[in-house]
Amino acid sequence: MSALYELDEVGFRYRSGPDVLAGISFAIQPGEHVGIVGESGAGKSTLPACRSA
Repeated sequence: MSALYELDEVGFRYRSGPDVLAGISFAIQPGEHVGIVGESGAGKSTLPACRSA
């Protein structure tokens, strides 16, 4: 079954800052429910943006 949403070894950093995400890999299959939690500034809302970049 093909993943509905997949990231493989994704990293992200703002221009003048440290890595926000490093080596993130996961796949979400159709029908799965996923919650993403973390501290403010941990990169939670950056994940969807990485997929479209």
